[in-house]
Amino acid sequence: MSKQNWQKIYSNGEQLNLYPYDFIVSNFFHFKSSFGKKQITVLDLGCGGGNHSLFCAENGAKVFSVDYSLAALEAVNQRAKERGLAQQVTTAQADFENFCLPDIKFDVVIDRLSVTHTSGRNARNVYQKLYKHLNDGAIVLSCMFSKGHSHKDFGRYDEREDIWKDFRDGIFQSLLAANFYNQDEITELFSSYKLKSLKLEADKELLEDKGCMEVWKIVAQK
Repeated sequence: MSKQNWQKIYSNGEQLNLYPYDFIVSNFFHFKSSFGKKQITVLDLGCGGGNHSLFCAENGAKVFSVDYSLAALEAVNQRAKERGLAQQVTTAQADFENFCLPDIKFDVVIDRLSVTHTSGRNARNVYQKLYKHLNDGAIVLSCMFSKGHSHKDFGRYDEREDIWKDFRDGIFQSLLAANFYNQDEITELFSSYKLKSLKLEADKELLEDKGCMEVWKIVAQK
């Protein structure tokens, strides 16, 4: 299954990104200012190697980092210790197939292409359950794959499992499974939230045909 595959990927030292992505950086600073001097609490969903967790902690946030992969969480803890951030970063294992969180409230949630790797049913359940863990005015920064992502066509949609799988080529082949959304489906997924921004980013190499990689960039608020 895909979640066990991520444990293998992280155990091999792959996908352990070091640097935060610009979408997260710019929006974190933009919304952090609205909280004034309060120390904000951040939930990093599917934190991987902790690139966003550590960035937020270095900028004064208290961070709760979750991932299914214990290898990923070990990397986060080690990196936090090396940077003197161990007191600001807490890690825990989380499973999108049976999602639950401790009784903590968050001001910012980061989901960069994490929940998009589970089924549509699981994704809806995650965001429904997450809502009660948010403080009023909390911000969700999410990225999801678009159905315009051409590498989707290397796989097939499994209706029973509600996810794309069996990729024969492309960037998802080694990741085993992923989900893709159109605008109506994104709107439904975040129906409990107020959508502050919904952008579609297309990345197409014009000198060589490598397809078009499309990703939704979502800012939602409780």
